[in-house]
Amino acid sequence: MKKTTQKTVDKFGPGACVAVEIPLGDGSVSMLTGKIVSRDAEHIVLASAALIKDTGRRTQFFAGQYDSNCEIEVYADDVQLPALGAVLYAWPHPLPTSQR
Repeated sequence: MKKTTQKTVDKFGPGACVAVEIPLGDGSVSMLTGKIVSRDAEHIVLASAALIKDTGRRTQFFAGQYDSNCEIEVYADDVQLPALGAVLYAWPHPLPTSQR
């Protein structure tokens, strides 16, 4: 009998679209979206990255709906983020590509 193997795919590996929550020193957080270029114990590098300044209601944000007051800062180049304390979420929605 032939043995089959399943390949495990890292949902937070290179090419995965994610939302990344970064804790800040004042107790608040920054939220970014993007596509993972690389990731190790120290850094997460995102392509097509955008800083979401105000996510509004988290439930709506994670459903891909942006609050009307939501500011989005789009980055032109890859962005290197600290991995320590970062929380990654799968992002099944289109990545924001325009500043507002």
